[in-house]
Amino acid sequence: MLKKRYSIFAIWILIISCWVVVSALSGEKSIPWVGILTPQDIIIPVGVFQSGKWKTSWPKAGIDSHFTNDSGEPLPKILPLDKVPAKWLPDGIKIPRNWILLGGGSDQRNLTVEEATEFESHCSTVWGLRASFIGTGRRPEHVNPKVGVVGMVTSGITKARVCEAVGPNSSESKALLTFLRKNFDLAEEQAIRKAGGSLNTGHPTAKGKRILNPLKAKNVSKIKTERPKQTLYFISIVREYENPDCPAESLYNVWMLRNDQKYKILSADMILTDCDRKEGSWIYPVGIVSIESREYIVSEELGYESESYTIRMLDKGALKTVLFVRGGGC
Repeated sequence: MLKKRYSIFAIWILIISCWVVVSALSGEKSIPWVGILTPQDIIIPVGVFQSGKWKTSWPKAGIDSHFTNDSGEPLPKILPLDKVPAKWLPDGIKIPRNWILLGGGSDQRNLTVEEATEFESHCSTVWGLRASFIGTGRRPEHVNPKVGVVGMVTSGITKARVCEAVGPNSSESKALLTFLRKNFDLAEEQAIRKAGGSLNTGHPTAKGKRILNPLKAKNVSKIKTERPKQTLYFISIVREYENPDCPAESLYNVWMLRNDQKYKILSADMILTDCDRKEGSWIYPVGIVSIESREYIVSEELGYESESYTIRMLDKGALKTVLFVRGGGC
């Protein structure tokens, strides 16, 4: 009788232990992923958030790249998810099958992936995930028609929003131009002095002539942060020079915060272009995600025949690049 009681007790202990393990596993959070959806319905995995950091082991885009499996053998152009090389994934993490495409406001679309695929980006070969939309309805358009991607996709992330485009002639854009005018003039002057005669920019030599050219807002984006009354802005400002021998422009890319009506510049980069204007770098913020009390901005960045993706961390009023991924180029 005593042995029977011990046996029943042991069985209950085993059942309870198994239930605790299963409950713990089912309560585990999904690993956060963020990516970019192309117009060809291909997800480009940008980063995985693990141990408090964004990281990626996804294969880099390259010209005449030769992709191999874990044994060094050549790969076919399409792979089932369970055949994706382990070396492409941080610490053996599995690729999620379910993703969400973020839209404006609370709008979102569910996607699923079944395979990885090789495709072309500019002159490079790149690997991505072939995605299918779940359900029916009209296929979503680009979040921002100027951006080369449909938008930002996430998996395992509960707090995420897309960035909002601001009209270049709106009162918001005009206020930003007014605030940044002196900074633009100073940054342009310093860049021209540093370049000296090595860059054929076509800019008037005299500062008094340069500042007569108006400033124009080319790309303005904003998004409200989790802090009350705080907005993050990105703005590209250009000053064009229509020199018949060498048309050019000065490009000023600025990240800034607005708290109530006070502005704070987080980072600013002045780029002088020459006659072919190949030096420009166009940044398009596509979304923001919140993880562990920090916010991360995801951007597509376009150059001359190239693109890349960047994750920046907004923390304590400062902006820091935490991950940079090349998306292909020539």
